Amino acid sequence: MSNFDNTMDPDTRIKSVESGKYKRFSKKSVKRFKQLINFDSNPPACFNCNFYSQDHVAMSNSLYKHHKGRCKLFSFICQSTSVCDFWQSKLGETLDNEINKTQPN
Repeated sequence: MSNFDNTMDPDTRIKSVESGKYKRFSKKSVKRFKQLINFDSNPPACFNCNFYSQDHVAMSNSLYKHHKGRCKLFSFICQSTSVCDFWQSKLGETLDNEINKTQPN
């Protein structure tokens, strides 16, 4: 059974196996599909930015206080899945370098 319609190229189809009411894809077909669409398993986002401070719980005056994730560079609260123009990886890569890798010359 194909997840896509039959007009697609056979190489781009993903085979699935019916399992109850949910469809499961084989690991081999998922891996092939990710290669076809150039899937990035570690995209630029706040959670892997050098300036991101993660959510944490701290005790203050015998009370637990939840601190949301924030950008240490500009001191504002942000979600871990967001990204800004000043993103920098733990290894020092910047967003400009990431964009230049993916764009053809």
